[in-house]
Formats: sequence, C-alpha cells, structure tokens
Amino acid sequence: MQLMRQNALNRSGEQERGAVLILFAIMLVMFFGFAAIAVDSAHAFVERRDSQTTADVSAIGGAITLINNTGNDTDRATDLVSETMSIAARNLGPDLDWAGCVDADKPSQFTISAADTLAAPLATDCVSWTDDWTEVRVRIPTRAIDTFFGGVIGFDTIAINAFAEVGAVIQGAGGVLPLGVLSDGTNGLVCVKTGPKFPEDCEKNETGNFDFLDFYMFGNTLMRTTTQCSGSAVTRLKENIAHGVDHDLAVAPSTPDDHFGIVGDPDIPKEDVECPSKLKEIESVRTETGQKQKVIVDGFVKGSGGYNGRLTLGSPPATADFQGTPIDDVGLWYYFNDAVRGDLTADPPIIPLCPIDLYPDTEDGAVRCVLDSGTKVLFREDIQFSTRLAKVPELWQTSWPSGSKYVSFQSFSFVYIQTLYGSCNNKGICDLEWRPGESKKLGGGDPVAVTAIAIPDSAVPQSVRDSFGTPTILTYALTR
Repeated sequence: MQLMRQNALNRSGEQERGAVLILFAIMLVMFFGFAAIAVDSAHAFVERRDSQTTADVSAIGGAITLINNTGNDTDRATDLVSETMSIAARNLGPDLDWAGCVDADKPSQFTISAADTLAAPLATDCVSWTDDWTEVRVRIPTRAIDTFFGGVIGFDTIAINAFAEVGAVIQGAGGVLPLGVLSDGTNGLVCVKTGPKFPEDCEKNETGNFDFLDFYMFGNTLMRTTTQCSGSAVTRLKENIAHGVDHDLAVAPSTPDDHFGIVGDPDIPKEDVECPSKLKEIESVRTETGQKQKVIVDGFVKGSGGYNGRLTLGSPPATADFQGTPIDDVGLWYYFNDAVRGDLTADPPIIPLCPIDLYPDTEDGAVRCVLDSGTKVLFREDIQFSTRLAKVPELWQTSWPSGSKYVSFQSFSFVYIQTLYGSCNNKGICDLEWRPGESKKLGGGDPVAVTAIAIPDSAVPQSVRDSFGTPTILTYALTR
C-alpha cells in the first residue's frame, strides 16, 4: 500500500514538472515576442523618423529649386525631381525604388507627377506638384526594414512609409488696394474714411480722400483667391484690402467726361459684365457707398474668412501687438536710402536730401521729405517687401459720384499705409491712434479710418516699379 502511494506521488511530481516546462516554454515565447515587439518597434520608429525627415528635406529642397527658375516646365520639373531624389539618396541610400513607387493617397490638387512629365530614371508617381508650381508633395518609396526578433513571431521585415507636402510662402501682398483717390489727390497725407466721425488729419486733407471700390475676385492661384462674382461687398472689400486686387487693371485712355458714371459704354470692360472671365484688363469699377463696419480692422489687422489682415503678412523688421494681433510696426522712414540721410564723413561726403534734424523719423518728417525732394529716388529696394506699400487707383473723376456708379482709372499711385484711427468724436479727436514706429495712443473701439503717405513713382527704385504688385514665391515651408 505504501509503495503504491509513493508511485502515485512520483507520477504527480513528474506531471507537475512537465507542466512547468510547458508553461516556461510558453512564457519564453511570449518573452521573445514582447522583446521582438519592443526592440523592433523602437527600430521601426527610428527608421520611420529617418524616412519622414528625408521626405521633409527632400520636398523642401526640391521645391526651393523652383524659386527664380525661369526655365520651361520640363526644366523646372527636372530640377525639382533631381534635387528631391538626390537628397533622399544621401539620407537613405541609392536603392530607393522610385520607378515602382505609387502615391495612391495624394490629394487632388497635386495634379502633375514626374511620371507624367519625365523619363527614367526621374519618372515616378511619388514626386508631384500643383499646376501653378506652388505646392510639392514627396512620398518616399516603401522601405522593407529587417527585424531583429520579429522572425520569432512571424515577421521578418517592417514596411516604412513617409510623405511630406510643402507650400509656397508668397512674398508680400497684391499691389492694388480697393481704395480710389480723386484726380490729383495723391500728394502728402491722404486718408480713407468710413463714416461721419473721422480724424482731424482727414478733415484737413486738401488733396482728396479715398473711397471704396468694389472689385470682384477673378481668382488667382498664386494669391490663393477664388472667383467671387457675387455675394457681400463688405466681404470683398475686406479681402481685397488684405491681399490686394487679384487681377490686372488698366488705365482708361479717355477724358473724365467720357467716363463719369457711364454704365452702358461697351468700350469699358466692367466687372459685372466680364466676371468670371480673367482675359481682359479692367479699366473701371463701381464705387461702394456707405459706412462699412469692420472693413478697416478686418482688412488691415484681424483678417476674416480664412485670410490674414494685410499688416500681419510678410516678415517686417519690427512688429507690435495690436489688440492681441502682431502687426507691421515699421514707419516709412525706415526704408530711406543713404542719400536721404547722407554721410558727411564719407569720401566724398554725401550731402543729405532730408537731414534728420529737419526731417525726423516721424509721419510728419516722412511726408515733408517726400514732398520736398522733387524727383529724387528716396527708398531702398527692400521697401517692396513691406505690405504697407501699396498702390491705389487715381481716378479720372474730380468728385465722387452720387451713389454706386462707375469710375475709371487715370493712373495707379504708390502709397504707404500709415496710421489707424478709431473712436473719433465730432472734433476729429480719436481715442485710437496707431502710428508705426512712433508713440501710440490706444483706446477702445476698432479702427475705422486710415491715413497713407502718397509716394511719387520717382521716389521708388525702378526695379520696384517694374515688378511691384506681382506676387512671387519667397520660399517653401512644410504645410502638413
């Protein structure tokens, strides 16, 4: 009996040891599985990061080749794709399968790929761009990364994917503001006013005031505008202030009497007839009457409907906080060239056109310098980068029509957006005065009026005159 009991105990012990071995084997497999997941996941993360970094720098590097590239479309595409592949090869090696790469998930705006336009070895579906050359997408060909322990649980490689998209950073804003100036109205300090209460500077102005012009949107891919031939005039005014009129304008070659208030003249292309066509330059436009709430503050500062305020664009050398929004804080005098201030220590001495003791760095000093300097060039070329610099249509008309009527363009004159005003009383005293580069008086309310310094063409360098108002690509930046 004792022997039988001992044998039973021996068998039980052997069974328990067998069970422990089985459990140990299972736990060992699980341990290696977890190790595989941990180690190989970390390895995959590093490789994924390398692929993403490569996608980023390849896309940006390739896109930057488009800046100032004046070649034909094939040349531009060749430079773009060659640079993209070259950067990717330096980072990840030369064995990337560009020819077999398929970018099935690319958004619809990337309408052109290297596979459509170039031959091997540059032909690939994984480098693509928009038809206006302002956005570029790069997908790195799928890479199969060997695992360290993944084979234990059934996977020997991990597939790594990455893509990047870059969009153009447009230099400055469109050139022409929707603010008309009456004939011979562009001298000294001029202003736009939106209601019966406006700053004293506007009241004293003797050379003509601004008023709103209702330009429709024709759509401009480089400026990111869409066709808008109907809808709210207030919305159009805000957007046109923010980025400038988005299509070509032309001087009307006629006398004032031929154009004042004419609606049916077939020789004058008009917005409500031509829109949405973009084929003809526009010589006339309707005025927009009445007080327009928030047009000034939204157009110049806060933005609206997905676009930024004009004075928030670009990268000025100085900004200031305006009711929570950083805006350009650079006065016109910042852009004076060396001849304006002179240098008596130079050899030979440069006699100043506007000595700073007589023409200080203030709004008044800048206005007087411009008025007193005749036809001299006063500004450096970098003034073209300021979104405070704009052009306004100078009209054939010498007085504003009653109601909304057509007016026509005699010329287009440079102005420098200067002071924002708000909360003005009947005496022209305003609680809000915002003057760039000078002391500011801040109070409640939004700005409803703006002064601008009129600048003759002769004061601006010829290179700026030739190119002003044409948006150009400054650089590219990741947008995803």
